[in-house]
Amino acid sequence: TVKASTAIGGSEPPMAKGGLPWIGHMLPFTRNPYRFVKQVADEAGEIAAFRLLGQKIILLTGDEASTLFYRSSDEQLDQSAAYKLMTPIFGQGLIFDAPIKRKNEQLKMLMPALRIEAMRNHSDKIVQEVEDITANWGDSGEIELVEFMKQLTINTASHCLLGREFRYELSEEFASIYHDLEQGVHPLAYHFPNLPIPKFRRRDRARERLQQLIGEIVRKRAAQAEKPSDMFQTLIDMRYEDGSALDENEITGLLVGAIFAGHHTSSGTAAWVLLELLKNPAVMRRTRQELHDLLGEKGEVSFQSLREVPMLENVVKEVLRLHPPLILLLRKAVEPLSVEQYEIPAGKLVGTSIAV
Repeated sequence: TVKASTAIGGSEPPMAKGGLPWIGHMLPFTRNPYRFVKQVADEAGEIAAFRLLGQKIILLTGDEASTLFYRSSDEQLDQSAAYKLMTPIFGQGLIFDAPIKRKNEQLKMLMPALRIEAMRNHSDKIVQEVEDITANWGDSGEIELVEFMKQLTINTASHCLLGREFRYELSEEFASIYHDLEQGVHPLAYHFPNLPIPKFRRRDRARERLQQLIGEIVRKRAAQAEKPSDMFQTLIDMRYEDGSALDENEITGLLVGAIFAGHHTSSGTAAWVLLELLKNPAVMRRTRQELHDLLGEKGEVSFQSLREVPMLENVVKEVLRLHPPLILLLRKAVEPLSVEQYEIPAGKLVGTSIAV
C-alpha cells in the first residue's frame, strides 16, 4: 500500500551495495546513471537507498512506489528544495529559489509562448534552422549525431525563444555563455554552489554577462514600434498577478530555465528518433512515405501539417517510451512519508526513474 501520510514507525529502505565514505555511489552513478539506478532497483528492490556526496536518496521504482512520487504535492515532496543547485544559473528568486506560489506564477508565464498560436510562428524558424545546418551536406558523409542534434536544438531554441538578436547577432557569444552555464550543473553544487572553483566562477560570469545582454535588448526593443514574436517579447510584456513587470534578472532566469528544460530532452529524443528509424528500415520507409504524401517535394512544413503525420507521431511516442530523456527525478520530503513498511523521514531526498 502506498500512503502519502505521516509515517509512524517503519524501517529504513535497504541501502545499495558498495559506495565510499561521503562520496557514496557517485562514481558508478557518474559512469552510467541509468545502469546504476537500474541495478539499485534490481538488487535492492522498488524502495531502496543510495548515497551521492553525503546525501542519502530514497529511490522509488515500480508501479506502487513511484505512485507516491508522482501524486504527492509540492507541500509533501518539494521540487524546489531538491534543485537548489540551479539557483546560480536561473538567478535569485527564480523558479526553484522562489516560494511555491511565486514559482507557479513564473512557470505560468512561460505557457503563452508554448501554446498553439506561438507554435504557428515558430514552424518557419525551425524549418530554416534545419535547412541552414544541413546546407553544406553532400550526397554522403558522417555526422556525430548527438552533437549535431545538440547544435540544431540550441540554434532553434535561441531563434524561437531568445529571438533574432541572440541567434544572428550574438550567436557565438551565446554558445559560449550557454556552455559555461551548463558546466555549472555539477553534483558539487548540491552542497557547495558557491565553491570558488573555476567551473563555478565561469558559470557566474556567464550568468552576469547574459543578464547584461538581455538588459540591452530589452531597452532596444522598448524603442521599437514593431515587436518580434518570441518568448523573450512575451516575458517583457508579461505581468505578475499584482501587476508588476518582470525585471531583467527575472526575464534572464525564465529564458535560461526554458532553454535548459528543453535542450537535452529535445536533442536526445531527436537523436534517438533517427537512430531507431535507421535500425528499423521498414518503419523508416513508411514514415518517409507519409511525409512525402503530405508535403511532396516542396510542401510547406507548418504547425498544421505537423499535426497530420500519425506515423511520425507514433515513432516519437515509441522512442520516448523506449528512451525516456530524464534518468532521475528528485524531490525533498517536506514531511515524513511511509511507503509499504518503510519510512521516509522529512528532509530526505526522494527520487524516481522513468527509464527504470
